[in-house]
Amino acid sequence: MITYHYTSFSNWKKIRKQGLVPYEIRHAELFIIFGEYPLGVWLWKNKPRGVAHTGGVLYQLATKNETKIVLLRVSIDESGILLSPDGRNIKMTHDGHIDAFQYHKHERSVIYTDFIPPEDIELVDIYDVKERLK
Repeated sequence: MITYHYTSFSNWKKIRKQGLVPYEIRHAELFIIFGEYPLGVWLWKNKPRGVAHTGGVLYQLATKNETKIVLLRVSIDESGILLSPDGRNIKMTHDGHIDAFQYHKHERSVIYTDFIPPEDIELVDIYDVKERLK
């Protein structure tokens, strides 16, 4: 399955050598289901486009304190996707906004619980926001 992941350029330099390691996903919906925040990697099911893409880059700018953001294409085996405690698929969607600007509306995503090796991760693009604003 092909998925997508945004991160900072400095994280990309580590990821291309070490892969993507699961981290705590602090999402209220998941806490309600599991009673804790699960470990995983947040992946978008579809390549973000338009406003959804812009929002993804803006979110990374705000949370990573870095002006170079990357989009990665990540190949995963569906067996590593987080399921509910009773084994059902979790329909992860995301509605992201900054004030009244809604950049994500029901964007589909998955939480991947296994390590993702570097050979399953490909750089799609680098968005150097500082350079693009010059």
